[in-house]
Order: sequence, then structure tokens, then C-alpha cells
Amino acid sequence: MKLEYKKRIYWLLRFILIVCVVNVLTGFYEMCSTSKNANANQIIWKGKRYNKDETGYHSIDEIKYLVDIPTDCDVKDIWAVAGYYAKDDSECDTRLKELKNIYDEGGEKAVVEDIMSKDVGDDKKTMMEYLIVDGCLIESLSNDTELLNSVLEHCYDRDYGFLGYKRYIDIGNKLYKKNGKIERIIEAFETLSKYTIDRAIVMPKSEDGDESAIETVYYHRMIQLFQTFSSLSYFDDNLLAAKSYPGMDNKKYIVRASIKEKL
Repeated sequence: MKLEYKKRIYWLLRFILIVCVVNVLTGFYEMCSTSKNANANQIIWKGKRYNKDETGYHSIDEIKYLVDIPTDCDVKDIWAVAGYYAKDDSECDTRLKELKNIYDEGGEKAVVEDIMSKDVGDDKKTMMEYLIVDGCLIESLSNDTELLNSVLEHCYDRDYGFLGYKRYIDIGNKLYKKNGKIERIIEAFETLSKYTIDRAIVMPKSEDGDESAIETVYYHRMIQLFQTFSSLSYFDDNLLAAKSYPGMDNKKYIVRASIKEKL
């Protein structure tokens, strides 16, 4: 009886040891998968992104799924902009009505969560959806960063390493892999920036100081978010994040990222 009891303890200890070893290995993988700090060397000009190399700056984008929007359309009203995507397009129209109902019932957070929780596409309807996401982000930036943090959570998937193993003791740095949603957000910001610039070119300068200030603040917020997501996208697939230190807040902080080496 005692011998059988000792065997059980022996196998239990071996199991715990194996779990600890695998836990350490996966943690080591997350620490070593990115090996250097890097800063994105990128600028945004007239709604397009440009990366710099040894010969200068080069455009890396082609704006897709543009629609004809009258210059008197207030692009700050993202639902008005989305309405032109739904015009003469039954799929976009159906989806827009669905999103508007969600917004009326639950506000910005609910409609953004509905869009970001779905698999990402690459078509006109997707552009309309992510224009709404971007519009909500711009509006929410004046209040807090809760919506922005929620969107960022959807843009990265946890990478558990080559074993796909979820650690029982999940401490330390954590590795995240970006998904296609971050590019859809950037493309929507590019499109929204183009609509904003096109409108500003033809519209007469407002003599109302308050109205002019609102337009300026809106554009600055849009560019700020545009630059933020563009900088994140410039990094390679993997991005390390760390939880806050004990006794501080519960936010996550990016501590190291990597970019692909140019051959």
C-alpha cells in the first residue's frame, strides 16, 4: 500500500516537473522571438504612408474602395460617409442598418465590438465597417482610451509559441502576433484622410472660429490615430507586450518590437 502511494507521488512529481519545463520553454520562446528594439521610420503625407530607405521615401499604399462623396458632406459625421457606401449597394445597405441599430442601442463601444469581433474581409463592405470604427475612435479620443485599447486587443492574437502551449503560470512578457484587422483600420484612415483633404481643398475657409477649431481638432486626432496604427503596422509580425508592475495600474505596455531585416 505504501509502495503504491509512493509511486503515485513519484508520477505526480514527474508530471509537475514536465509542466514546469514546458512552461519555462514557452516563456523563453516568447522572450527570444523578438530580439531588438526598433523605431518605425515612416511619414504620412496627404493621406498616404511613405517608408524611408537609402534612396528616400516611397509610397507603400494604394487607396481602395473609394466612393463619390459630395464635397459638402461633413466627413466628421461618419454615418453620413458610410451612407454613400450603402447607396446602390444592397449588401452595404443591409449591414449599415444593422450597425446603426447596434449603435442606437449600445453606442460606440457596442458597434465597434460587433465589427472587430468578426473575421476581417477585404471588400467595399469591410471598408465601410472600418470607416465607422475609425470615426468612433476619433470621437472617443477626447474622452478616454478605453475604445482604442479595445480595438488594439482585437488587432493582435496571442502567440503561444511553437508548442501552442498556454502556460499554467502566465507571468512575464507575452508575445502577440498582429492580424489583418490593423491593415483594414489603416486603409480606412487613409480613405477618411483623403475625403477630409478633398473637402478642405474646395470648401471656403470658415469665418466661424469655433467651427474652424472643431475641424482642426478632428483632423489632428485622425492623423494622430493614423500615425499610431501605421507605426504598429510597420513592425514585423511579432510584438511583445508586458503587464504592469505589481502595485501599479493594469495596463499593458509594449516593451519591444522587431522589424524584418532588409537583405
